[in-house]
Amino acid sequence: MSWTRSSAFSLGKCAYHAGQMRRSMRWLHEARTLTADRTLFPIRDYVLSANAYVAAQLGELAESGRLLRQLFDDRTDGDGPHGGGLVAIDAELTAAWLTAAQGHPATAVATLRELQGRAGQATTVTVECLHLLSRLEPGTATAERLCTVTADCDSPLFALWSEYAHALAADDPAALERVGSALEASGYLTLGLEAVVAAERACHRRGDQRRANLLARRADLLRERCGGYWPPLSPRPSDRDGLTPRERQICELASAGHDNAAIAAKLVLSVRTVENHLQRAYVKLGVRGRSGLPTAIGAQRAG
Repeated sequence: MSWTRSSAFSLGKCAYHAGQMRRSMRWLHEARTLTADRTLFPIRDYVLSANAYVAAQLGELAESGRLLRQLFDDRTDGDGPHGGGLVAIDAELTAAWLTAAQGHPATAVATLRELQGRAGQATTVTVECLHLLSRLEPGTATAERLCTVTADCDSPLFALWSEYAHALAADDPAALERVGSALEASGYLTLGLEAVVAAERACHRRGDQRRANLLARRADLLRERCGGYWPPLSPRPSDRDGLTPRERQICELASAGHDNAAIAAKLVLSVRTVENHLQRAYVKLGVRGRSGLPTAIGAQRAG
């Protein structure tokens, strides 16, 4: 039974990387079904965490949240066998994924910074934290840290993660396209799709519309290979000329009822900066003011 459970878990993880998202979910659900309450720790925790992670990737945010609540509810307090260590960090890493997918990247970034510091000498967990951090908040420091941590690893995937982090930090479309090709050739279609979309966005920012169009078509083909999956950290095709991450963050806070002063305090910005972001967003969304934001933001999410 344990061999069958382990096989289902491994097949689910492999299917995810290959872009076979629904198949991944089926295998991981099978692993969860075979993981009874009496299953030895930490197997149950890892299986629940993986199920929550893939559900978040598929946009099934309510299901992901439910699985994470089950995972954390099953854990005992800090003095019990489930109270901490790498299993706790793995669960919190998945929770950070869900937070980012829900449209709260700043919160996820803060969590990841704290988690990678707690991971200590656990290289794999540190790499995973830095990998997601480099995608949510690209920067040279994070890319260099990831490169340092992966230097002694023999995983070719980790090397590609490091290359991707550097390409994102440099906002280099050619480098992003190269790493996207390398990921695709290695069978990591989900991340390869994300890298190609990032390359397309970088071309847009440079005014290279011809190359951006070619990359958009390539992204569409990769998406077809992935059964329609779209990376949750990437803007959807309908949003390619839409809001920046900061504009979207401010619009979501405004649509939730926060005034400009409260948004400025929360995001550590000046009120004028918040006002400027909102004005640009109004133009992009085609609304006349704050009252039109809930409908406009909701329509973009549905798209």
